Amino acid sequence: MKIEVESQKLKVKSQDIETINYTQGSIVMSKGFYIPAKGSITGSLVYELGTGSYGLSHSYFRGSGTKGFRVAEYDIARIRIQNTEYRIQKLEMEVVVENLGMNTFTGTLKIETGFFGTETQIEVIGTKSFTFSASLPSSAGTYTIKSSILRLGEVLDEKKETLSLSPKFRLLNYEEEITLSAGQTKTLTLNIENYGQIEGDVDIGFRFLDILDKTDSLWIKPNKVGSVSFILIAPDDLCGTYNGYLKIGEEQKKVRVGLRGMEVLVSALLDKPFYLKDEIATITISVVGSNQATLTAKVKLGENVRRRVTIHRREHRER
Repeated sequence: MKIEVESQKLKVKSQDIETINYTQGSIVMSKGFYIPAKGSITGSLVYELGTGSYGLSHSYFRGSGTKGFRVAEYDIARIRIQNTEYRIQKLEMEVVVENLGMNTFTGTLKIETGFFGTETQIEVIGTKSFTFSASLPSSAGTYTIKSSILRLGEVLDEKKETLSLSPKFRLLNYEEEITLSAGQTKTLTLNIENYGQIEGDVDIGFRFLDILDKTDSLWIKPNKVGSVSFILIAPDDLCGTYNGYLKIGEEQKKVRVGLRGMEVLVSALLDKPFYLKDEIATITISVVGSNQATLTAKVKLGENVRRRVTIHRREHRER
């Protein structure tokens, strides 16, 4: 390090400096001077500095001050991906270039994604932001976004970011509980939304006991809704509550289905326990159902029974 202090009448060399202290990464130099009235002293500090930011401070009995400065090379810059957003089938990104050199940086900003690429000639003083947009690919997958700064074909700085694209689906509506009477028909209409970045297909299925097991496929664009319907017919011979299952892609939801099928009680009663030969017997068959339905009653007689049979039908309706 060489230090010289010059005045109109005086030249002081570096060995004439009274004190030099090195504390906490700073160099403190002190020297007393005589300055005649209305005179002045000019001086210089001559030494080598590495790249970085520095501060030069001075103080005397009437005050003090600090002057900041930066030491840098030429044609130096760095890059960062400031923001990346995914809109409807569209990628929007912001890239910031910071000039770290002494001069105006002139070079190339290059963006590569696998489905989109561009090169832009840039001039940067200080810091500058650049925005890019591109259509997203139609295929799901993982892509790498690479941003680079080049100077005369040489890469000065590079940043990478991973982008995963896939359709995403969710069920907007469904009935968690359903109650059906015997023979009743129910249409289940489901609305499915694609809230992912790209379009795609999804399988929607409904399974209920051994009565219904059906799967449909829908192709849905981003931020759009698709619909599918399933028809369920309640059987006559089931009563109780059973589980049905909706499946949307890999997601499964349970639907409770209450069935009010026909419950039938049948009884037969003779008018007396014993009969004489050729005597007419009367048998009463009672059929009781829990719900309204059409029933068929059959009576089978033995081979030794004479075919003189009279059937009387009596229907009882509860009010």
